Amino acid sequence: MDQLVRAITAGGAVKAVAVTTRELTERARNIQRSLPAATAALGRTLAAASMMGSALKEDAASLTLQIKGGGPLGTILAVSDPQGCVRGYVQNPQVDLPLRPDGKLDVGGAVGRNGRLAVITFHSLEDRIVKTGLAEFARGCTCPPDFPVCVCGKTPDIKLVNKKPILPTEQEIEENPRARSAKLRVAEKL
Repeated sequence: MDQLVRAITAGGAVKAVAVTTRELTERARNIQRSLPAATAALGRTLAAASMMGSALKEDAASLTLQIKGGGPLGTILAVSDPQGCVRGYVQNPQVDLPLRPDGKLDVGGAVGRNGRLAVITFHSLEDRIVKTGLAEFARGCTCPPDFPVCVCGKTPDIKLVNKKPILPTEQEIEENPRARSAKLRVAEKL
């Protein structure tokens, strides 16, 4: 049975979310008739969207996670609600790559390594969560500011494509009034 578990320390300083998504991933595989690498990539994306979505505060909120890695799978898309319920798809579910030399699925090769992550939010609270999360991955050195030289050796994992969110145009809002509150944040893998 799939589960989503949330934990928080007594003082609220540390929060954690964990999911098991074996049944969800198997259901997605059956619906899309996907091969192993595509199933693994979609399953991981669904799990990530479920955990991110469970942090949403408003009942009507939703989170869209889109991955375009430049690999043969094409786009991977997942949408979550505040309960962590997700749906998603992979553009090319029939991609079949040989196993890596260590015998594991080549999910990275199927997704691609030169991609972008795009997250669309519809409420300010969820946008703050996404903004903070992306900023952490984009941050380099974590040494105290008074250190003359970096000793941590940390380098950024991603580069923020846009410092501020991309907002819908007036024409987009006219065509779809619900787009008014949408904010798009994009990050590129380094």
